[in-house]
Amino acid sequence: MSDHADELRQRASECAALAQKAILSEVRLGLLVMARHLYRMAEMHEAESQRLDYAVRAFNDDKMNQQ
Repeated sequence: MSDHADELRQRASECAALAQKAILSEVRLGLLVMARHLYRMAEMHEAESQRLDYAVRAFNDDKMNQQ
């Protein structure tokens, strides 16, 4: 996992925790929506990092095979 994805998940967890303490339903809903978006961003970031790692490995393997 990347540090950035971990940070996004941490922020999502904080939003969810704050939502549990919110008195107003509008605030609770807003925090839960924010938590969901942050979690999705973390998932997308992690997937993109994995794709980039794969591409770099493939590129390096190709270069090594050409030698």
